[in-house]
Amino acid sequence: MDISFSDLIIYFYIYSVLGYITEVIYCSCINRKLTNRGFFYGPYCPIYGFGAIFSIIFLSDFVSEPILLFVVAFLCMSVLEYITTYIFEMLFNIKLWDYSDMKFNIQGRVCLLNSALFGLLTLFLAYSLHPFVSSYVNKSSGVFKDICVWTIVLTLIYDLIKSIESIHNFEDKLTEISTNLSDIKVHLQEKYEIELENIITNLSELKKTALLNNDSALHTLIQNFEKRISNATANPSRIFSKFKNLKYKKSPETIEAFKSYLKSKIEKINDKIL
Repeated sequence: MDISFSDLIIYFYIYSVLGYITEVIYCSCINRKLTNRGFFYGPYCPIYGFGAIFSIIFLSDFVSEPILLFVVAFLCMSVLEYITTYIFEMLFNIKLWDYSDMKFNIQGRVCLLNSALFGLLTLFLAYSLHPFVSSYVNKSSGVFKDICVWTIVLTLIYDLIKSIESIHNFEDKLTEISTNLSDIKVHLQEKYEIELENIITNLSELKKTALLNNDSALHTLIQNFEKRISNATANPSRIFSKFKNLKYKKSPETIEAFKSYLKSKIEKINDKIL
């Protein structure tokens, strides 16, 4: 298929935005409240853009066979989603989504339902959406396309830099909290021979233990932990707020502590209101 590079950039952006809108609507319906999505700051999900571009370039030969197109799209989009989450895990030690609680999933990275939905979206793209979008893109002037392409490229590059910076900052916070949790557990094991799994739910008891035993070291560790997790949750990362099923590969417990602390804060606020 003969498509210019400029057109591909425009298609990529359009379908990334439409993908973002689809994600927000789908997740909001499931959660029964407005749910923001996407790794980037802007309203776009590049995985949909890449999926659409891949379909336009490589799957156009299957358009005459809807069933075959669905099967091929099902497999290809599953691979794309799997690779995307794998790369995030390798680069940032963070798992943005987890389908472990879904039936027929592979390592929580892909699942049957979502892959089937991607297959259906590909059929919609091939037979309805792309013919409509391409008709308008093809009518646009070269100058207008050039302006759009440069605007899109510069916007995405800036957003990518800021988004990576944001996720690195969030990972640093998680690392600090994880270190604090480990230090508290080591102290409890060495001094009291206690093995404690959930620090958050036992925090008040740990404070009493430190006070009764005049344990300044434990008191300091708890203070540092509370200070760090309080600072982190005072303005929760946009990454965390967008992906409630976020997993931290280095220390899964840290994310759970993060969630537990946020939950306790919300409960305290509700108690004050009521």
